[in-house]
This record gives sequence, structure tokens and C-alpha cells, in this order.
Amino acid sequence: SLVFAEEQGSFLMGALAALRSESGNVGFIGAQQVPLLEKFAAGYKAGAEAAGEDLGKDITVQVQWIGTGNETFSSPDRAQVIAQSMIDQGADVLYHAAGGSGNGMFNACAANGADCIGVDSDQYESFAAQPDVQRTIITSMVKRVDNAVFDYASGIIDGSITGGETLTGDLENEGVGYSTSNPDLSQDDIAYMDGWQEQIIAGDVEIPTTLS
Repeated sequence: SLVFAEEQGSFLMGALAALRSESGNVGFIGAQQVPLLEKFAAGYKAGAEAAGEDLGKDITVQVQWIGTGNETFSSPDRAQVIAQSMIDQGADVLYHAAGGSGNGMFNACAANGADCIGVDSDQYESFAAQPDVQRTIITSMVKRVDNAVFDYASGIIDGSITGGETLTGDLENEGVGYSTSNPDLSQDDIAYMDGWQEQIIAGDVEIPTTLS
């Protein structure tokens, strides 16, 4: 009964990546090319390109998939190889939607001084025991399952939702968002993402859910 607008949160991550990138080259690593994960990739790519146009930057977005099968979510070694290849080709900000495989991307970023973006939960907080890796995770696109569950339960209670309905967690109802625990995420970064968020909520930005 709960789904999320991953493409909206990922759009903000793409906009941030374009803002922070010095090379104009950013990357996305997905576990496998399935409709759910393609929403992350499409949103990120759209956000980076829109922000690039807004900022007057030429932006290149590299997109790669680890492979097929469930092992793609637990293959950090393969993700690290892909991340290193992206960095070697000029990427300086990377984002993933690859479960535990994302740890490999973080390691590659830490080894090369690149920025990276986590997913689903606040991954900056998850790496407190590894400060060299932690400091590279500038933010994470978070799914606010807590908010979605609360809203759904509240809707059942007040009658605005009936059993069997689907609730979409998006930017407007705070079902998706981003973390701010890394002090390196500046107020300018936050203001820039919030500006795009306002446009998305107002319906002024159309975000794709598939890669073109």
C-alpha cells in the first residue's frame, strides 16, 4: 500500500551533483535495470541536466548497472570497479541505488577524493566508524517510511483512506527527501535543492521515470 516517488528525491540529488561538480561529469550506479531502479537513474539524470542548464554548466551523466540478479545488491567489489571507471572518466560526484553494493562506490570515492550520495537512509550516519568514507557522503536521498506509515494509518483512522488504497510518498508529503547530517552540506546546497523542490511540488517540473 506504500510506494514512493524515488524519481523526485533523485532529481534533487542530481541537481546537487551538478551544483557541486567541478568537472561537469557525474555518475549513477544501479544494481540492475528494472523499473524501480530506473526511476532513481532517470530522476538523477534529469535533475543533473536541469541544474546544469540553470547553472550554465555542461553536464555529462554516466549511468551504469552492476548486472542482473539479486547478487547485484551485494557486490561492492563490482560497484567499486564501476565507480573507479567513472572517476577515471572524469566523474567527481556519484550516486547509487544498489543496496550493499553501494559501499564499493563509497570506497572508490574516498580513495579518489570524489563526493558521493547515499540512498534510502542517511548513509553518512551509517559510516560513523569509517570517517574517511563518511566525509565523502555529502547527503543521502531518504525514503521517509516513518512518515508514510503514519500518514496511511492516520488516513485509515479519519476515513480519508480506505483499505487497499495506495499512498505515494513524495516531496509534498515528506515521503522522500534528503539528509542534512554531513556538515559539509552547505546552506547554499540546501537552498538550491529546496528551490527545485518547490518547483516540483508546484508541478512546474516534469520528472521522467524511465531513461530516454
